[in-house]
Amino acid sequence: MDVYLDGRRLTVGRPTLAGALAAGREAAASAGRVVVEATLGGEPIPDGMLDDPPDRDAGPVEVRFVSADPAQLVLGTLTDVAQTLGDVMDEQGAAADLIRLGKVDQAFEHIASSLRTWDGVRQVVVHGATLLGIPLETTTVWIAGQGVPITDCVESLAVQLREIKRSIEAQDWSALADVLDHDMKMQADRWQDLLRGLADQIRTRRPSPSARA
Repeated sequence: MDVYLDGRRLTVGRPTLAGALAAGREAAASAGRVVVEATLGGEPIPDGMLDDPPDRDAGPVEVRFVSADPAQLVLGTLTDVAQTLGDVMDEQGAAADLIRLGKVDQAFEHIASSLRTWDGVRQVVVHGATLLGIPLETTTVWIAGQGVPITDCVESLAVQLREIKRSIEAQDWSALADVLDHDMKMQADRWQDLLRGLADQIRTRRPSPSARA
């Protein structure tokens, strides 16, 4: 088995995929980086196999890993996600317009799309903070000139998402249109500021030991 990280050959204790992954991740971590791509015989390794790699002899295969700086990885993701929130506002506005026209079934397509994006936004913040060792419980970002705890933003979003669920269950279409068109637009604006503020903190903070572990 031949194992490489960013083109550099690694020494592997066991000629198994589990051994190769352990070696790749350890080598990346020692350089303050994280593995972002893994291939086996030139093909991407499935997520399921990465989560539970087989620990049997893999034979004469080539495993290659690509690593990235974790801060740059998270920054790029935050920037991409912040841009998607503009599309979310369009989706939410379109859903509200359709509801007011009595086209509730059509509105649900836009609602479902926007909710998937919101779930992705939340996961990016949580996973990015975990990767960099940023404690969300005690971290604040600057929004409209004042420090706002990230947890406040998370809870505020959760409140509005619960109101969407309540409105749908109660078939309160007027309330649903209002929360989509007004409250969730405010959430999108606020989270764009949150993502930018968090990105600014990442750019200026020094890497912590936990970020390199």
